[in-house]
Amino acid sequence: MSQSFLDKLDQACQGHQSLLCVGLDPDPKRMALSNVVEFNHAIIEATSDLVSAYKPNLAFFEALGLDGLLALENILKAIPSEIVTIGDGKRGDIGSTSGSYAKALFDVWGFDAATVNPYLGHDSVQPFLEHKDKGVFLLCRTSNPGGRDFQDLILSDGNPLFELVANRLRIDLLVESHLEKCSRVTPRDDALTYAHRHVTFSIMAVSYTHLRAHETD
Repeated sequence: MSQSFLDKLDQACQGHQSLLCVGLDPDPKRMALSNVVEFNHAIIEATSDLVSAYKPNLAFFEALGLDGLLALENILKAIPSEIVTIGDGKRGDIGSTSGSYAKALFDVWGFDAATVNPYLGHDSVQPFLEHKDKGVFLLCRTSNPGGRDFQDLILSDGNPLFELVANRLRIDLLVESHLEKCSRVTPRDDALTYAHRHVTFSIMAVSYTHLRAHETD
């Protein structure tokens, strides 16, 4: 059985005494080296003892065509096996398409986790959650200026849309995904408590992002 995402993340954080995740975003206009592979190798060599995760931004590699995909393959092989890899593509589509996205990110590329856009609803997220040993980061409130256009819309209960999305995901998707496993050994109420505890980090992250956005207004 493969190591779970949370176990691997815990080990990486403890082993390097670090919570740092380094993004690998090879924008040719901003790179110190023109060669994408050499540029990212230099970053990895300089930081691999300091980080717990690397997060390649898939768009930058895809924009380079086949050469970019070959570069991504090379770079993933250069990342030490004990460090978590996060495929940052913010994928999200109807169920069958999301299933192919999940297969590509987890089975083909071998990422430990992926970023996913949940705004198409439950069936767009479920294929990712079915990979029980993988991590899924669900975006709720994004940091771009336009994120507030829809995500900050105030609902009839006085709360912003992104908080509704976060809570619905936590209850309807994430809790249930943990429930089957933990309910095998605990009563349902205890299982729900366990599940809520293990997904609360997502709400905390969303709240912090929202707070920071307001501080810069």
